[in-house]
Amino acid sequence: MRPSRPSSPSRASLPSFQRRRSYAAWIILAGLILLTLGLLWRGGQFYMMSLDARVDHRDFHLLRPHEWLGHGYGVVGTALILTNLLYLARRSLAWLPLGAMSRWLDVHVFTGIAGSLLVLFHSAFQLRTPIATVTSVSLAVVVVTGLAGRYLYAVVLRPGATSLGQRLAEMRATLPDFAKAVQEALLACPTSRLPPNASLLRTLATIPKWALQARARRGVVKRVAADHPELMELRETEPRAVTRFVREISWEAGRDVDRSMGEAMLRSWRGVHRLMALLFVFSVVVHVGVALKFGYWWVFSLSEGAVP
Repeated sequence: MRPSRPSSPSRASLPSFQRRRSYAAWIILAGLILLTLGLLWRGGQFYMMSLDARVDHRDFHLLRPHEWLGHGYGVVGTALILTNLLYLARRSLAWLPLGAMSRWLDVHVFTGIAGSLLVLFHSAFQLRTPIATVTSVSLAVVVVTGLAGRYLYAVVLRPGATSLGQRLAEMRATLPDFAKAVQEALLACPTSRLPPNASLLRTLATIPKWALQARARRGVVKRVAADHPELMELRETEPRAVTRFVREISWEAGRDVDRSMGEAMLRSWRGVHRLMALLFVFSVVVHVGVALKFGYWWVFSLSEGAVP
């Protein structure tokens, strides 16, 4: 009797790699857009006028920085910005079951940007004092560095994402030879790693090198997959599945470099972000102290018509 020919591997032979989708960024963006539109709807015409022309506008005694609504924007905005500092406390208490760090970071980003928007509208887009200038500049740097950090955290590092080592372990169960070939090929493409105390300039200077390494690692995986026997047989029956599978593996190979870059960038970024955050908090304290000294207590006095 002629021995039966072993059946070709089916689609089940290819590990299924699914990326977890998060809609938090879209929710944050939608909330910020609605807040901006609401603020513009309430006073867009007033803010677009010159400082001299604003005197005759009907909202002049409402939206100026020291008037009831304009001052209220500053109070609420400052409260939101100070509230988002709770994220730092949460990081220090990471061992407590207080929710996922990623969710705390989303709240941190939203309250920071929403508070910054309110502070911007509180100033009525004018900087008349040195302390207001320092506050605005430090706030702008805090927001920009915060967005950069959020990008590194969510896109580059992706907490909870499966690493290339885990992918290779999954592949060994169904495609052992291919997994071994990929691992050996990637060993010849090492990733540059910087010491923990590397400066920001050194980190930035290494980015082009990391980009070339990520590209090289992706190319290596594709070359190994192009003529590997285990995948060639699958291509005859599942060409699209194999193409998608190779794309996922090559993407993960490049992400190993992205993680090294992200970790180094985060170490440098946190120093700048924290320094500017401290400068902003200090300037806000001074700004609030000056406002209180001149009697601007918002709800308790401005509603009664305090004057500058």
